[in-house]
Amino acid sequence: MPHWVNNEVNGSVWGTVVQAGTVNLSAPPPTAMAGLPALDAEFTGRAADLAAVTDALQVSPVTVVSGLAGIGKTTLALKAATEFSGRAVFANLDESAALTLLLIGLGVPQEHIPADQSAREALYRSQLNEQREPVLVFLDNATSAAQVRGFLPGSTRHRVLVTSRHALAELNARLIELDVLPVEEAIALMSAALTTRRPDDPRILTEELAELADRLPLALSIVAAVLADDTSLSVAELASLLRPPIDRLDELEMPDGHRGVRRAFATSYARLAPAEQRLFQLLSLVPAAEISVDHASTLLNQGTRQARRLLNSLRRVHLAENGRTPGRFKIHDLLRLYAAECATTTSTAELESARDRLLIHVTGVTEEANGKLSPVSRNPKFTRFNHAHEAADWLDLEWHLITGMIEQSFERRRPEQVAALMSNLGEYFKLRQGWSEWPRLYDLYLASARQLGDREMEASVIGEIGNYHLARQAPAAAKEHYQAAIEIYRALDHRGAVIGLTSNLASAAWREGDFDTAERSFEFVLGIFAADRRMDHFVGHTLYNLGGIARERGDLDKAHSYQMRASRICAATGNQRGNAMALQEIGNILMFKGHERQALPFFEDARSNAQAAGDIAMQAMATACLGAAHGMLGERDVSRRHHLEAMELYAKIGDSGQVRKIEELFADLDRIQPR
Repeated sequence: MPHWVNNEVNGSVWGTVVQAGTVNLSAPPPTAMAGLPALDAEFTGRAADLAAVTDALQVSPVTVVSGLAGIGKTTLALKAATEFSGRAVFANLDESAALTLLLIGLGVPQEHIPADQSAREALYRSQLNEQREPVLVFLDNATSAAQVRGFLPGSTRHRVLVTSRHALAELNARLIELDVLPVEEAIALMSAALTTRRPDDPRILTEELAELADRLPLALSIVAAVLADDTSLSVAELASLLRPPIDRLDELEMPDGHRGVRRAFATSYARLAPAEQRLFQLLSLVPAAEISVDHASTLLNQGTRQARRLLNSLRRVHLAENGRTPGRFKIHDLLRLYAAECATTTSTAELESARDRLLIHVTGVTEEANGKLSPVSRNPKFTRFNHAHEAADWLDLEWHLITGMIEQSFERRRPEQVAALMSNLGEYFKLRQGWSEWPRLYDLYLASARQLGDREMEASVIGEIGNYHLARQAPAAAKEHYQAAIEIYRALDHRGAVIGLTSNLASAAWREGDFDTAERSFEFVLGIFAADRRMDHFVGHTLYNLGGIARERGDLDKAHSYQMRASRICAATGNQRGNAMALQEIGNILMFKGHERQALPFFEDARSNAQAAGDIAMQAMATACLGAAHGMLGERDVSRRHHLEAMELYAKIGDSGQVRKIEELFADLDRIQPR
């Protein structure tokens, strides 16, 4: 032993004493306390989500970022982790040795890591507790709450950040769920990913490309990689490759073929129970972004309780998301395409049966909704909706499903199904005249009527197309269609329909400024309708039209008389929409006479009737007129409140033109001199 080493033990000693001839001293094993993976250079957007995660890391011991495969969970969490003030360790829970890697990162030599899982977890917590500074434990790709619990520190000064395709609501954690990107951020992400690879690339990425990628970050990154790989490929050409649904998932693969949207979804699908897989497959039959529990129950041919349970199971793993209202669930486009691929394992007969069950169910409810909206329908079997506005609300929610079914039925050469759905949308058309889908739908309806060889249906559809043109202020086109329909009805000796279309022709003449022809025609049909009490609904409508002509001619007293009669008849027959129209006109007439205060109750009643009828456009108009009347009375605060409400209502039905008109009124409001 060298003379400078003094190897002595003195005093009282308890325990084991080891004296060594040779003492080897070495530095302690290194710790990996800055072990986060690299952050993607093209990270952009998600400001609100990033703020939510960084704020959660300040106050919550455990934060879970969850969402659909490819939604960008890891990237967002990494961005938040880089802003954490303490040290960080990282583990991918997809790897079986995740805990071992964390222990090594915390400085435990591999030979000192116990084989027993419980012992490893205890050692892990002990090592964390010995860290004087806060440590962020980043757990990527967790599959269950139980898996995460083994990684939770014993000290609350540390933080755990988890990413998962599962909601993990069982954990006592702050839960942050991600959705696809807004379209502007989706375009920005694609652009950043492309310019990272090719800084001078001149190609301009489009909204269509973002939508075809479903605004899913993984798919957006793949789009950028495909463009970077092939500089000769234009954005328009790539969009054309992605446009056919049957090819889209094939195109959304990284150029090397090792990463793609399909593979990301497959991992989640493989973990589903058989009943969950079956429902996921059936969701591919739904031609809309949302589905209700009732519709899922119909597809499954099972009770609503089981359907809700299965939908919630899919929601927890983000193969479905919460919809706009309780009891509704949203399915992203790319997921629906993947579900269709999974459905190839199910027999065609089973899929067709499920599709037909859903079609029959939706057609039946649409018939009830139309019946409730109709001022003349009194079918006692229609009990689903208590009020007309409930029926209109249901149609609003299911509009994309219904239109998707109409188009799907036409493509499947089922004209009778197209006709069954379209025949029950007539009243809804009157409430939502501005929607751009109507011309396409009526083209399908007319083609179906002709395929069925049903001349009466053909005439009815042609007349409805005339109504569409009249609503769009195209009276010449409307008259052309009315005349064509009248010719068919005359050939069928359908006198009642001819009289009805004569009234429509009068409306078209009125729009063209031919007041004499319009007035004579309305007076003619009024005489016919008035002779039959069953036609009171049409009497009220005709009186309303005659009042409108009188007002335009400047005979306000005559117009007022017509509208008062129309209102009384509509109220007596339960025609709330017709009554709203007449009351609105009475208010307008009083405004023309300078009687704004007297007009207010008529506008209020018009708004109430329109709301009860589910007519948002009429409700918005009456509300805007209330704003105008209060403005003329000098009550500017009340006027602004009504105008803001009217703007919200017009925005709800997508009438941007009326929103702009009200915005212009705001500019003039302070300059209006009260009467």
